[in-house]
Amino acid sequence: MEPMIPTLRGDLEDLALDVFKASAKIAGRVHPLTAARLVRLLRNVNSYHSNLIEGIRTTLLEIETGLAELSEDDRTRRLQQLHKQNVVAQAVVEKERDRTGQGITSVGFLCRLHSLLFEGVPQEFLIQVNLQGTRKSVTIPGRLRDQNVLVGAHVSPDWSDLPDLLERFREAYALEAVKGAAGLVHAAASHHRLLWIHPFLEGNGRVARLFSDMYLRCCGLEGYGLWTLSRGLARAEGEYKSWLSVADAKRRNDYDGRGNLSEEGLRRFCLFFLHMALDQARFMDELLNLDATASNIGLYCSLRIDGRMPGKNLLPRESAKILNHVFVHGKIGKGEVHELINCSDRKARNIVKLLLNEGLLETENQKSPLTIGLPAHAVQYYFPELCDPGAFQV
Repeated sequence: MEPMIPTLRGDLEDLALDVFKASAKIAGRVHPLTAARLVRLLRNVNSYHSNLIEGIRTTLLEIETGLAELSEDDRTRRLQQLHKQNVVAQAVVEKERDRTGQGITSVGFLCRLHSLLFEGVPQEFLIQVNLQGTRKSVTIPGRLRDQNVLVGAHVSPDWSDLPDLLERFREAYALEAVKGAAGLVHAAASHHRLLWIHPFLEGNGRVARLFSDMYLRCCGLEGYGLWTLSRGLARAEGEYKSWLSVADAKRRNDYDGRGNLSEEGLRRFCLFFLHMALDQARFMDELLNLDATASNIGLYCSLRIDGRMPGKNLLPRESAKILNHVFVHGKIGKGEVHELINCSDRKARNIVKLLLNEGLLETENQKSPLTIGLPAHAVQYYFPELCDPGAFQV
């Protein structure tokens, strides 16, 4: 599967540096407490898009409710189980973001990602047909494949070669020796090569995207988590799969690297990957513009205040001021709300209670300050175009 890394020409390095700058800009865009809540929301958004790439469509509301309680409807419940594992896996990875990156390219870590994503999910999401199309096999979470498979037009490497291929993968992409812009190029190249190896019977796409999330966190990309790759890859699914195929190509001639695979094909995939990363970072930077967010929160509240949102209770007129304050400043003490909106303490408590019940505000306990809530039903108003319209259906 050589080459493992394309030659670092100016276009790749310049693009990688642009991604670093755009991502760092987002990191300073919002208060840390608001950022933490956005990261939780984006886990659901990430799961939605990663599974959408695999042809599985659901809604943000179904994902959100499934984290607390699974639906009684069989189809919805099975999809919720799949998404719940994805969200939990992301949370585990995020807790380990401070690690140096040591060991994340190892076969043990890759198997752990697969296990995190698929342990306990319905069997229908784990079935793979063998190369001859004569037998179905059920993937065991965390276990490497023990048979050969065909993925579209790509015949995956023989399963008996997996140990050597994965050892080469570990060695080539180890983060310990990677610095600066080169880390993002390694992230792009490793994403393709992991999919090319196809280490598991089923679930390789989700594993590769979660692996890339972890890789980007560990290579020092400040702000990652306030934007993610899966949204961009899902929106450009056709291009994504096309560029993966380009990087699958055999070496064309003596000017196309020295490995058995095309270096130019890998370079072009890396360019696509980095362009997609830059596009997503810039999109989220615009989306989190505080003036735009204040306007969007105001629009949502006005619809609720005037009773123009079917199926939702009326909100007090003071709601927008409270929600915008908390979004910008990260928090507000419960005893400070009446001063903010210039009303009695009793009225303020009643408004806060309503906003908490609606999920628009959150608090850890009675003494904790209020922080922003981002329930699925409000997301399409707060952050337009974060997902396609289908994600917001009720």
